[in-house]
Amino acid sequence: MRLCGIFIADVPQHLYAHRIGELQHKCHRSATKMPSEGFRGVSLKKELVDEVEALLKKRERWRSITDFVSEAVRLRLEDLKQRGEI
Repeated sequence: MRLCGIFIADVPQHLYAHRIGELQHKCHRSATKMPSEGFRGVSLKKELVDEVEALLKKRERWRSITDFVSEAVRLRLEDLKQRGEI
């Protein structure tokens, strides 16, 4: 079995449970890394993300959810500025 790039077979059987828990924790930490410098992370409802992913499959305008959300936020800010609301 392979977990996070490490073969569990390399670990003695009596240590499997401990080692698997340790590796799962390591994998979770690496999957939840902070965004790169100059970027911020945001959370979106799963339903919104699912809808955007479905749209991305149909259209080639955006390369990623990040591109789509960045454009949506930029356009909304421009709209609010034009209306004098910000």
